[in-house]
Amino acid sequence: MIQAWQDHWDFSPDKGRFTRSIIPKVSLKTHFWGEMAELFTGHGRFPAHLFRFGIGNDDRCACGTVGDAKHYIVSCPLTMNLRARLRFNPLDLSTVVRDCNLPVLGEIGRRVR
Repeated sequence: MIQAWQDHWDFSPDKGRFTRSIIPKVSLKTHFWGEMAELFTGHGRFPAHLFRFGIGNDDRCACGTVGDAKHYIVSCPLTMNLRARLRFNPLDLSTVVRDCNLPVLGEIGRRVR
């Protein structure tokens, strides 16, 4: 059953690419909740997501760059102090999902709100 789930996850169409880049392997263990679900799916209070649905006036972060989830995790100057506390390889977002990072990721998610 797990292998069938993994196969479905691996070969799904383009939807979920960002989430798949963070969580490449399926697991029965839950890695996130609340704001982390928003952060990992990109379906949260991000300017780019809200703008996409006509809710926000602009898709930009306050720093001037497109404000999507990846931006806040990897490059936003407004989350730089939090990002400095994360242990991960910015070129491989799957490395951000570690128990030691969960509190910091939660803080990043709350900061976006």
